[in-house]
Parts: sequence; C-alpha cells; structure tokens
Amino acid sequence: MLSAQQLSFLIILLVACLLLITERIRSDLVAVLIVLALAITRVLSPTEALAGFGSEPAIVVVSIFVMSAAFHETGLAERIGQKIGKLAGKGYTRIVAVLMSSVALLSAFTHHVTTTAVMLPVTLNLSRERDIPASKLLIPLSFSASLGTAITIIGAPAFLVASDVLQRGGRPALGIFSIAPIGLSISALGILFMVVAGRFLLPSRPGAEDLKDRFRLESYFTELKIQAESAFLGKSLEEIKEDGHYKFTVVGWIREGRRAWDVLRQAQLRDRWYLGRCDSVS
Repeated sequence: MLSAQQLSFLIILLVACLLLITERIRSDLVAVLIVLALAITRVLSPTEALAGFGSEPAIVVVSIFVMSAAFHETGLAERIGQKIGKLAGKGYTRIVAVLMSSVALLSAFTHHVTTTAVMLPVTLNLSRERDIPASKLLIPLSFSASLGTAITIIGAPAFLVASDVLQRGGRPALGIFSIAPIGLSISALGILFMVVAGRFLLPSRPGAEDLKDRFRLESYFTELKIQAESAFLGKSLEEIKEDGHYKFTVVGWIREGRRAWDVLRQAQLRDRWYLGRCDSVS
C-alpha cells in the first residue's frame, strides 16, 4: 500500500503533468504551485521546498535568462547579428561556417533560444539576398545553437547541476571552461559536417515570401490625414519635399469631404487636410 506522502506526491505529479500538457496555466506558475503543494502536503518540509531558491545552479540559470533578455532588449544582439551577416560573404561555404561558428559562441554564454531568435531574421535575409534555400541555412543555425551549449557549463542547466553534485560529493566543482575542449571539438565537427556534407543532405525548401515584395509596399496609393499635432502643419508641400525624409507624390487634396481644386503648391497645410491618394510612400 502507498503511504499518504507517496499518494500525495503521485497526485501532485499527475496534476502538474496535466497542467503542463494542457498549458492552461503558465509553466512558471505551475512550478511555483508544485513547490507550494509539496510543502502544504508535508511531502517536503518548508526548508526543503525552498532549498532550490538558494541553489547555485538555479541562480546561475536565472541570471542567464536575465542577461539574455538584456542582450536582446538593448539592441546589442541585433547589432551583432548584422555584423555577422556582413562577415558571412556570398559563398555558401563561408556563410554556413561564419553563421554556425558565431551562433555556437553566442550560445555558449547566452540562452540558445535567444540566440536563435536574434539570428533568425539575419539568416532569412541572407537566404533571400544570396538566393539560398532557407532550409539550408536555418537547419545549420539550429544545430549550431545546440552545439554551442556544450562549450561552457553555463550553456545548459545540466552541466550546472552536474557541477553542484560533484561539489556536494566532495569533488572539485567544474570551472566555466572545463568542458570547452569537448564542446569546441563537437562544434567544429558539426560545422565541418554541415559545410562538407550538409549541402547535399539538407532539404531545399524556400522561406516565406517577403511581404514587401509580394504586395509591392514600396509603391502604393493611400490617403493621409493631417492631424492637429502633425509635423506637416504650417509647411507647404515644397518645404516637405525639400526635407527629403518623406517620399511621396501628392495627386489630390480633400477638405471636408470634397476635392480641393484651388490648393497651390506653396499653400501651408492646415488641420484635417487630406492628401488624397498619395503614392510611393516609404
């Protein structure tokens, strides 16, 4: 027969699995509820239930997530991605080598999902500009993001847990670059495989069509309304064109629902004027 604690634990485990599968509640909230349920049912003591918040691996993992978010929010990630895109060149071999090595190194110090998200638009741009099927670049991108997590122990939580277990067993803890020789070797072999054999084995599937090209958004007709706080107020059409920032051609004016035929090009724009059917807006 199962004891009360064992039965409670099984029930908590089943409910937690059900919540995670159905995604009715966010996974982070489910994790907190698991801790509370284990403490309330006395499967764990309060000290044991909260021990994870004082665990070094848990704090390091949280710090990596925070750093990855800052890396993305500050715009530094996008700048690095643009630099990588410029270094990639035009040949497929160089593109794959530069892309995979850069992503692997970034994944060694940040969360690999963040790195993949940052490099995704850069990779799709390279695919369109170099006329390379998107699948031949996106698959190497995802592989290198995973390979890079084996370069440092902060790349994946499993290495942090292993280091903590060693330390508790009286063994020296792993240094941040303790597994670097293995990780770099695996990453190098993965890049070499993709460069040599990957081009023949990877499927050739194009990416999504650029909406700008599909709908010709660089040249279209629309209607612009001059608002009370508009920067156009008090300026003539000639002054707006001389600015050089706004690129459009006015083909008609509308005021109070009627076409205005007597508007001079030097007339100053007023509130609620409509620029009727402007084209080439960008």
